[in-house]
Amino acid sequence: MSQLDGGITVDEGYREIRAGNAGSGSSSVVRSFDPADHGDESLGVEVYGSDLWHAPGFGDPHPDCGSYRVEGVCESCGHAHVAPHQCGRRSCPNCAGIWAKQAAMKRVVRLQSVRYTESHKQAGHGVVSLDRDMNTVRGYLQGRSDAAEIAKEKGWRHFDIVAHPARVTDEGKELFDQEAGDDDPGIHVWLQQEYPDRYHFGEPDSLLYWSPHYHVIGVTSPDMEPAKESDSFVYKFIDSLGRFDLHDEDSFNDLYSVYRYLFSHVGIHEERQFQAVVGYGGMSNTTHEEYQPTAGILRKIEEMTEKVADRGLDRDDEPARAGSEDDELGECSECDDGVIINIFRVPDYIEQAQPPPDIRDKMITAYEWRTGEIQPPPGLKRPQSDEEAREALRSML
Repeated sequence: MSQLDGGITVDEGYREIRAGNAGSGSSSVVRSFDPADHGDESLGVEVYGSDLWHAPGFGDPHPDCGSYRVEGVCESCGHAHVAPHQCGRRSCPNCAGIWAKQAAMKRVVRLQSVRYTESHKQAGHGVVSLDRDMNTVRGYLQGRSDAAEIAKEKGWRHFDIVAHPARVTDEGKELFDQEAGDDDPGIHVWLQQEYPDRYHFGEPDSLLYWSPHYHVIGVTSPDMEPAKESDSFVYKFIDSLGRFDLHDEDSFNDLYSVYRYLFSHVGIHEERQFQAVVGYGGMSNTTHEEYQPTAGILRKIEEMTEKVADRGLDRDDEPARAGSEDDELGECSECDDGVIINIFRVPDYIEQAQPPPDIRDKMITAYEWRTGEIQPPPGLKRPQSDEEAREALRSML
C-alpha cells in the first residue's frame, strides 16, 4: 500500500491526531491516553470469531486480478493496448489501496456537498468506545448504531461512522515508535507493510487485540458537548478538519487523509458482509439528495477531491480503466498519430470508420477476447505480462 497524502499520523483512536495540511507535510500527535480504557487486551485471543476478522488486503485476490487484458485499440494501426486487471475488492491484496482511495473519495465528495449546503460548515473527527464486550458480529454492529446515537447527543449533525474491530498492542506501538521513519504512513498501514504475518487476530504473537471502536467524521454543530466523567462510554473529539473552501485544497486534503487512513484498516469479516461506512443525517443514502449542490458545484467538488487523492499516488494504486466510459484513452505509442479507443467502442467504430481489413481483424480479435467470445490456448488465458498478452493475441489472429 502507498503512503498517505499529507503525512497523516492517525492511528486507531487512542491518540489525538492532526492531519497534515496539503503542501506543508506537517502532522502532530497531541497526546496519548491509556488503551486500557477502551477494552481488555486479553480479548485478542479469547474473543469468539476474532480470527475471522482481517483488514483490507488480507484476503484472496480474484482469479483474474493481476492478469493482463485489452483496454483499448489504436484507431490507426489496430495495436492493442493492454493493462493488468484489478478487481477493486477491499479484501484483495492487489486492490486494497485502490478500494480505500475510491471509498475515501466518495465520502469526501458527499461530505463537502453537505458542507456547501449547510450554514454551519465545520467538520471534525471523533471516536466512541463503549464500555462493554462486543464479541459477536451482532454486538459489533449494534455498537456502531449506539455510537451514532452518542454522536448525535454530542452535537454531530451530518456524519459517517467507520467501525474498527481492533487496536494495536503495546508491542506493536513500540515497534512503530522505534522503527518507523519520519514519513511513516500511520501505525496500521506501517504494521501491515512491515509485519504482515503478525497483523491478525487469534494468535499469541498478534500485534492487534480485539477492541471495537467507532470513528465519527462529519459536520459538527455550534454547541458541541464535551466528554463527561459521568458518561458510560469513552468519547473523544479528536480534531477539527479544516475550514470549508471550495477552492482550497487544504479543505479537501484534511478530509481525504482521514478517510483514506481509516479505510486502510477497517474491519472485514470473512463470513459476513456489511458496509465499511454508514452515514447519518445528510450523509445517509436516504437523505443526501436534500443536501445535493448544483451540478456545477458538484463537479468542482469532484475535481478537487480527485486532485487531492491523486497527489503523490503510487502507480501501483492507480485503478485499471476497465469498463471506462471514456471514448478515448490517450495516444498510441506504436504510431505517430493514433488515438486509443475504448475496447467496448470497437463495433461502433468499425461500422462507422470501415478500417482496412488487417486493422479490422486486429480490432475484432482484441474485442472478442475481451468480451469472452474467443479464448487463447489454456496456458495464455490469464497472461501475467504485456508480452504474454501479445502472445495470446497473436495465437487468436
